[in-house]
Amino acid sequence: MKKSARVAPNTAASEPRRNPSRTANAHMAMTASPLEEEPLTEPFINGRVGYEPTNIRQAQKHMTWPLWKEAIDKEVTGLLKRGTWTAVRKEQVPEGVKIMGSQLIFKDKLTGAKARLVVRGDQQFPKPTKAETFSPTPSATEFRVLVSLATERNQPMHSCDISQAFTQSHPLIPGEELYVYPPVGCSYVPGTVWKLKKPLYGLSIAPKAWFDTLREF
Repeated sequence: MKKSARVAPNTAASEPRRNPSRTANAHMAMTASPLEEEPLTEPFINGRVGYEPTNIRQAQKHMTWPLWKEAIDKEVTGLLKRGTWTAVRKEQVPEGVKIMGSQLIFKDKLTGAKARLVVRGDQQFPKPTKAETFSPTPSATEFRVLVSLATERNQPMHSCDISQAFTQSHPLIPGEELYVYPPVGCSYVPGTVWKLKKPLYGLSIAPKAWFDTLREF
């Protein structure tokens, strides 16, 4: 009698095919450094104060409040000195003109605590036209070209920081009726709002007003 030869089972056909890329990814995940897997949970603040509140209430509750209070007083004093607004009764606001909100923005800079009064320009109504808001701004590439040309020609470059620049623009024209509610943290007479006489940060017309002022130099 002839013995039948046994055929070994084809294990390669029975086992599932392995995806090389999936295997490599799994190996990388197992050997990844813990520092790469765990994201930073606390923001890095590179300022003198070491703390940056997101609103006035946070600033008042923090131990650094005296520094932020001083920054608020400096901001408001500068705006009053430049005649940025005048207080009017709320009943004096023309019909159809929306009163915009405002708030204090805080920034921890290398020079110390900085507070800025910003208007909710997105609430402005009627909305300004594009011609009233367009202001040419150099891009990063254009600025690099300027620096390259100055370096190539050995020409000196100077820069300066203008305090409250937008408020040093030309006054608003008489037809521009802009009113804002005073922000929390600023003292004002109850029942009054501010009628703007100068552009403030947050207004879409502020950059153009500043650019038109610079063009005269």
